[in-house]
Amino acid sequence: MPVALHLETESAIAPHKIGAAKIHVLGLTPLKTLLGPKWAHLSELVHKLFEKAIAQAQGPNDHFVELDELSYAVTFSNLSLEQTNLVCASIARQVCEHLFGSKIGEVSVRSIVAATTLPAGTEPAKLGALIERQLEQGGTETVVTQSVESGSNVPVAVVTPSRLTLQMPSIERIKKCHERFASYGLRIGFQPVWELRKGGANSLMLVALSGRSGDQVICPRAALNGTSNNEIVEAEIDLLDAACAYAKRVHDADKVCAIGTTISYESLCVFKSRIRYITALQKCKFSSSTPLLLKIEKVPEGAPDGRLAELIAMLSMGNIKLLVEFEKLQHLADNRSRLGASGFGGTLPAGITCTETAIVAERLVALAVSQKAFAFLNQIETASQSNIAYRANVRFGTGASFSPTILTGLEATPPFPLTLAECST
Repeated sequence: MPVALHLETESAIAPHKIGAAKIHVLGLTPLKTLLGPKWAHLSELVHKLFEKAIAQAQGPNDHFVELDELSYAVTFSNLSLEQTNLVCASIARQVCEHLFGSKIGEVSVRSIVAATTLPAGTEPAKLGALIERQLEQGGTETVVTQSVESGSNVPVAVVTPSRLTLQMPSIERIKKCHERFASYGLRIGFQPVWELRKGGANSLMLVALSGRSGDQVICPRAALNGTSNNEIVEAEIDLLDAACAYAKRVHDADKVCAIGTTISYESLCVFKSRIRYITALQKCKFSSSTPLLLKIEKVPEGAPDGRLAELIAMLSMGNIKLLVEFEKLQHLADNRSRLGASGFGGTLPAGITCTETAIVAERLVALAVSQKAFAFLNQIETASQSNIAYRANVRFGTGASFSPTILTGLEATPPFPLTLAECST
């Protein structure tokens, strides 16, 4: 429930620009899982730390609204934007130090600051959402992080300019992603994900495409090999933004379809890249009718289960389903610990035989069942492979065996679920 330390009456809320901030802890799920019953006590202590530190910097006419667990919208009418940034960074460092002292491996606090307008007559109950919306559309973002990975107990501030263009029309956001990948000589498109038993597709995966005919699905990180890690992550965030934009198009059309995109395991294993991506993900809004399928691509052999489970927990947010795509399917480990993903799968290698396909599919389904998840296979190229996957109880598949249809995301949203008959016309 939202709480307010101070809320003015309607007549006292002035319609002029004032400094405001949203400040919150990123990736609470792994912290809560690690601490178990102790989390309630720690979160209350951190809430009091936020409350005390913010109140000390606020004036008598300022607002403090709890948006969610350890997430707040606040105003600082007596401070400049530069001073507001400094206050938020100071508060973030205090919170990081407090949580780091609890032996948690990684802690991040995000703040986003902007000048906001609170129109006269704004209802107190709507203040938090109003402030948050204005901040996310045009604020300056800072993430303060403390991690054992850095080998230092000193919190590090990572200043991140606002990356997602949520205020732009959805079509323009999708066009922007097309333009970025075109500059690399690549295409992007929304590929139907087929449910094998039902023969329909109620999910689309946003993929990068290469090859002479421009229809070969490729991992974005592999496609951009040779460019900097920063540029690769920027491209992955653009894919996320385009997926978010298409989800909005589908939602606005009162249709139901899951929208997918990918983030490489390698990107998530780079500390600053992970923070940038999680921060971008925090800004995206997906509904229950248009959830995000976020696939962690190219998980290598030997990747520690504990590390993979931690990454999945960090990415777990409302209306987001996490998928794990293994780099190699031939040697899937047995008896894995519980990872927390909704689906497990991979890509069939070119030239794989039917016998090998059956072995891979059966191992994959066994893993998925043990994880209480579903199995998926990409690049199912022949009817024989499709039948093998079907008999093994693989739930979802993509590839030439079904349909070559790739949507640009710019055309009118089709009726869902898609059918093979519709896609072949």
